[in-house]
Amino acid sequence: MRVAWFGSSLVSAYWNGAATYYRGIVRALAERGHRVTFLEPDAYERQQHRDLDDPAWAEVIVYQPEAWEETLERARGADVVVKSSGIGVLDTELEAAVLEDEVELVLALPGEGGEAEVFFSDLSEAYVSFNSRYTT
Repeated sequence: MRVAWFGSSLVSAYWNGAATYYRGIVRALAERGHRVTFLEPDAYERQQHRDLDDPAWAEVIVYQPEAWEETLERARGADVVVKSSGIGVLDTELEAAVLEDEVELVLALPGEGGEAEVFFSDLSEAYVSFNSRYTT
């Protein structure tokens, strides 16, 4: 599966606590045979404070924030497009653009008469905020 992942940075943990999570998830995907392209903006001096060379387990594309629409076009051919929260640069515009694409799910089951259960979850900000008020 080809994954295009928009995030704050895979190659720099500078002002970017999510870097370690990105690295673990992306590396695990690669180890399972998926091809991951990580798209990160050149922002907040992260490229000047890199603590990881471009890894062999992911393609890293650093884009200029003003060129985000061109970068989005590069991601459109992927099987899955991930837009992480808190990228810090044009989050609203990027999220809207990623969500406007139609989602097609193709599920192939082996054998005759295969069955599957599919679960979806919408953990929107409103849902999480509402439920965070519950206390014990």
